Amino acid sequence: TREFLKVIESETNKMIKTIVEIKSRLTLHIDKPKLAMEDIDPKEFLQELLQNFLERALEKKIELTWEIQPNLPTLRGDREKLKVAIYNLIDNAFKFSDVRRQRDPQHQPKVHVEIQFHKDTFTFIIRDNGIGIPEEDLKRIGERFFKASNAKDTYGVGLGIAVAKEIIKLHKGSLTIESQVNEGTEIKVTLPYNQN
Repeated sequence: TREFLKVIESETNKMIKTIVEIKSRLTLHIDKPKLAMEDIDPKEFLQELLQNFLERALEKKIELTWEIQPNLPTLRGDREKLKVAIYNLIDNAFKFSDVRRQRDPQHQPKVHVEIQFHKDTFTFIIRDNGIGIPEEDLKRIGERFFKASNAKDTYGVGLGIAVAKEIIKLHKGSLTIESQVNEGTEIKVTLPYNQN
């Protein structure tokens, strides 16, 4: 009975995540022209985001590390939308690192997050050692509802990166992905220093 309840709880959590994912996409679509721009402390912003993953890292035994460049200048952007974007990317890194362990019990999942500033550009780096993305699927990652061929059986509806890309685009930034199957994925998000 206890195992059955665990299965129900697990499936319910997956359903909630899917609903939240769809809701965030629809909300973004409705509010797309509006950005509530404000000054953001990048260090505080990232630390606050990572707090959401500490318990999950312990529970799932995922090695979470991060690096924040000292003395970062102020980032200007829509705090709530940027939270959604970076959260989605870190969430994906956790998800697919853990999926690789489910397929290979000897695998130790690792997720690394960085923020850097160079030449008037902020760069967020999210790196994992998960299942990776097949080369033939890379160009379609970020399309709405698209899931890589090696991730069809995972939870989610293929909106996480699509949502992130739209938010980053609204901020005049860019999102790039490098990945190898069974090696992992690295996503870089670049944002300009000043946005009027």
